[in-house]
Amino acid sequence: LWPFFEKAQELKLVMQVHTGTGYVYGARNKYCHPGLLEDVLYDFYDLRIVAFHFGWPHHRELNCLAATFPNLYLSVSFLNAAATWRPKFFQELIGEALLYATADKIVWGSDTNGSGMKECVEPFHTFQIDEEGHHGWGYPYLTEEARAKIFGLNMAKLLGIEPGKRAKRPAWSSGSFSSLNPLPTSEPAKTTWKRSTNSGLSGLRLASGSISTGTLIRKPGPAICLRQCFHRLSMARVRLKPFAS
Repeated sequence: LWPFFEKAQELKLVMQVHTGTGYVYGARNKYCHPGLLEDVLYDFYDLRIVAFHFGWPHHRELNCLAATFPNLYLSVSFLNAAATWRPKFFQELIGEALLYATADKIVWGSDTNGSGMKECVEPFHTFQIDEEGHHGWGYPYLTEEARAKIFGLNMAKLLGIEPGKRAKRPAWSSGSFSSLNPLPTSEPAKTTWKRSTNSGLSGLRLASGSISTGTLIRKPGPAICLRQCFHRLSMARVRLKPFAS
């Protein structure tokens, strides 16, 4: 994979990687261990990597790597809902990440364990490190500035996006994306996406011909992992057309 990493670094892409455990039968945990990233981070110092799922259950190893390598970022993805039903567990995950990686290198991830978007997002607005976590374990409190960075400012900086406030959303209804207001824009989106013959979203490619497996590429800009893009696609005014053979 070294030639792949070299090309990703050359193109200034943001690479997002599953870390932690395989979660399902047949997936090998040893290939998900965050320790495998160390040589990549060392050899490709300018390649920015986002590690999913805090690296749990190997989150401490991942945090140590994030403290060492400025090009490694951590994602809250999948474990975000734990803030509600396992607050002590989530406190350890986010607390250790804040302590070692700092709030500047933690990004939000919208994929969930099936809890629904509302159950993932809303608790983080009010979640706070408790007194035991702060005084006993040294975890920094979650400030509004830190929440804003994690919710989007850090990822915007990684992707070279100028962040802006969006219109106030209506009340959540049945966790559907369709209930959200689209992003305000001064003019209609001009980007046109085409779907390849492959099923699902993994075959999407630009009309201009740029191809990416498992990612979306929107020029000019870096690749965005599909796992993090379902929400963005639902909000964007884009048109999917059958790919002409």
